[in-house]
Amino acid sequence: MLTRRQPIHHALTLVLVVALAPLALLAAVQGMDRLWRDARNANAELAQWAALLTRPENNPVTQVQPLVDLLDMQLAAQTGPACTEMMPMLRSNLPPYATLVWADSAGRIICSSDPALTGKPLPERELSAGLLRLEPSGQARPGEARALALIRLDLLAGHIASWQRARSTRTLLADGQGKLLAGPAPDGWVAIAPGRKPPAQSRWTHVYAPLHIGGQPEDSLYLLFVRPQASAFGQDWWFIISSFALPFLALLLASAAIWVGASHSILRWITELREITGLIGEGNYRLPAERFDDAPVEIRALAADAQRMARTIADRDRTLTDALDRQKALTLELNHRVRNNLQLISSYMTLRTSGPAADEGSLGDIRLRVNALALVHRLLYTDFQHAAVRADVLLAGLAKLLADEFGGRPVPVTAPPVAVGIDSAVPLALFVIEAGDWLYGDGASATLLSAISLGIAGGEVTLDFALGGMAAPPGRPRLMDAFARQLRGRVEDRPARIALLFPASSLDELFRPTLGNNGAS
Repeated sequence: MLTRRQPIHHALTLVLVVALAPLALLAAVQGMDRLWRDARNANAELAQWAALLTRPENNPVTQVQPLVDLLDMQLAAQTGPACTEMMPMLRSNLPPYATLVWADSAGRIICSSDPALTGKPLPERELSAGLLRLEPSGQARPGEARALALIRLDLLAGHIASWQRARSTRTLLADGQGKLLAGPAPDGWVAIAPGRKPPAQSRWTHVYAPLHIGGQPEDSLYLLFVRPQASAFGQDWWFIISSFALPFLALLLASAAIWVGASHSILRWITELREITGLIGEGNYRLPAERFDDAPVEIRALAADAQRMARTIADRDRTLTDALDRQKALTLELNHRVRNNLQLISSYMTLRTSGPAADEGSLGDIRLRVNALALVHRLLYTDFQHAAVRADVLLAGLAKLLADEFGGRPVPVTAPPVAVGIDSAVPLALFVIEAGDWLYGDGASATLLSAISLGIAGGEVTLDFALGGMAAPPGRPRLMDAFARQLRGRVEDRPARIALLFPASSLDELFRPTLGNNGAS
């Protein structure tokens, strides 16, 4: 059932997939287990780093505090060397991210381990400015000079990042509200306050480690380790290959082997058979028997059956061709005899109207309608293969019949070269004759008819009789409505014109300009 109505390539591949599905499923389960273990190990590693840095001996901010206290104590007691003498001694023990300063009560720096800051005001206290101001741990002395340490947060983050070698782990600094202060923000990162869990859709895992606790959350400094969540599309490409890609690669190679084998042993011969059946469909029944000498036994048997079928079809085609030729001859003879009989009736009517006691009006009406039927059959005789006439040729011929009957020149005719079947051509021709007989009235000099046109739009055919700006005369013949109903249409009186509207499906075939009856003969 799995391979029903499926191409051979697809069927064989589907069978192979079903056979190897347990292997791929096992590899996927192992990969998911590996992802879970990697996530657990990553979280444990980050927690270990955070715990290590919270110890006083490893805290990079706490390491600067003794130097600040020493400087403040010595300068406040004024028992030791001057500030400018102490700074070179303390600078050798100062980490690169910290700067010691001695500031007066007005907040102006008296001396500093960075000579460029001497004489400048102290920077802002807020961490958002990128600096942490580390005060002495002793009791504050309002109105007196004091020692301070200025810690640049960007240098501090880089200094801590140089300690750990965990790949893909970012070292950031944040305040007590989770706002990042130093380090590049990860893509899609959302600020998370310390102690809170990240959103469920977060792509990152993180751990906070307190470095300096201030009076307010925005004055506290936290170290933030951020690492991507373990996933199959992480940076460990070897993990993807070993856990997911290799089983599917094996499946792909096996599928390719089956594909090539099936193409060489089966499908190319099936293609040959399809070409042969195409030749048979085109009417070429001479098939080379040696074409399948190297094919498998089953394919050779199918080719032999195709050759026998071609011979049978060739014999049947000859029989059908002979029968069709006989039918064409009979159809041609039938149209020829109908045309001759109608011509005979028309000639008889002409002779009767020329007699002294003839009712010329009645006989002329009959003759006009018989000539219209003869015109239809004459066009059918010209192109008997299609059993249809061209609308433009038919209407032009009918206009000429009306002009011959009532005198004058034929009215202009506009129509596309669409085909009209015999079942529609007869009522259409008789409708035109009835309308012309009505509109010509007393002859060509008094006729209201000025043009005949046929158009097709929106699936509807409109046969229009222009009246030269005049209103239609009274007493429209009832036969016009009868012929309109045969065409499943209706007659409409419009300003200065009469229109016959009927569906385009009443025609035989639309826009078939290859008909042979290019003119009335």
